Amino acid sequence: LSFRMLRVAMPFVMLCVIQRFCDVSDVCFWLEP
Repeated sequence: LSFRMLRVAMPFVMLCVIQRFCDVSDVCFWLEP
């Protein structure tokens, strides 16, 4: 696993984490399109 791959994958990981968090919270309802 290279740092470049990690840097490319990080946005997708963050999206997954945010989506996971939004499933149980109304705090980021504004992130929904």
